Amino acid sequence: MSDLVPRSLVLLFSIGLTVLLIFGCARLLRYLFRDTGFARSLTMPGVVRFVRAPFRTVVAIAGINIALFGLDSQKDWVVYAQHAVKIALIVAIVWLLCAVAFAIESMLIERYEAVTNPEQVRVRRSITQISLLRRMAVVAVVFLGAAAILATFSAFRAVGAGLLASAGIISIVVGIAAQTTLSNVFAGIHLAFSNMLRVGDVIVIDGESGMVDDITLTTVVVHIWNDRRLILPCSHFIEHGFENWTRSGQPISGEVHFDLDWTAPFDDMRAELNRVLAESPLWDGRTGSMVVSDAVGGNINVRFDVSAADTFALFGLRNAVREAMITYLAQHAPHSFPKTRTELIRE
Repeated sequence: MSDLVPRSLVLLFSIGLTVLLIFGCARLLRYLFRDTGFARSLTMPGVVRFVRAPFRTVVAIAGINIALFGLDSQKDWVVYAQHAVKIALIVAIVWLLCAVAFAIESMLIERYEAVTNPEQVRVRRSITQISLLRRMAVVAVVFLGAAAILATFSAFRAVGAGLLASAGIISIVVGIAAQTTLSNVFAGIHLAFSNMLRVGDVIVIDGESGMVDDITLTTVVVHIWNDRRLILPCSHFIEHGFENWTRSGQPISGEVHFDLDWTAPFDDMRAELNRVLAESPLWDGRTGSMVVSDAVGGNINVRFDVSAADTFALFGLRNAVREAMITYLAQHAPHSFPKTRTELIRE
């Protein structure tokens, strides 16, 4: 009991000294980079929100670790305590590094989303790549942290030499067993960095159309129009292909088809189409035309070509054009609806 007070004082002094050193380093960095964006980045709400808790945890555990080194290492409880604190420090550092990765991702995404220039495709590509890099960094940090924790045990260090000698055989076995997973990982990296697919792209795959909601290391999540989530492996996109409606930009064109009778008033229909498009806020003014695309089987096929700023606006514009043209034909040219003609021949 006589050593309790000095040990407590050593512990408090070590924790206080560690806190002062770390905060002093942070102040020094802010002073050195005061005229750059680095200091402003350190005080951003997103960075502080991610880093505050793990940073304080690392500081506290580091202080406890320094204090334990001043105790008598011959006692068993001190050895066990030092080992436990060492593992806790590794876990806290892994937590801090992962939080830094999330903070950097949040900071970069906020900057990209603040861009108001028309190159939205480039912004979405950068956001997709940043998210994928963050996931890869987190996986690497967690893997290294787990290896560092295992290395603190002497039994694992003794087994390590044997595992290293048989690393070639193990790698072959693991590669065969995880062939599908590894192919998905490489496919995900290929999709993100080849600019084939980005978060926010509107695609059609396996007969389903929707928007890419998320791209992970192994899967792609597609948000379907009816709020379902289609989850597919990354390798599926490489092996089977898909339609990307927004690869080169957001503006998109679409079609509305009508089967009509040969007596349909083409000039009046074109005038009505122009009126509907001019009054619609969904039309972007690029494409608005009507053509007769086919004439077989006693009917004709009329195609209305329209365009909009994005796929959601195009969906609404196509429905509006379809409804307006049906209403116009029903009121002004009901004779243009499809008919079945039968000719009776008397002998």
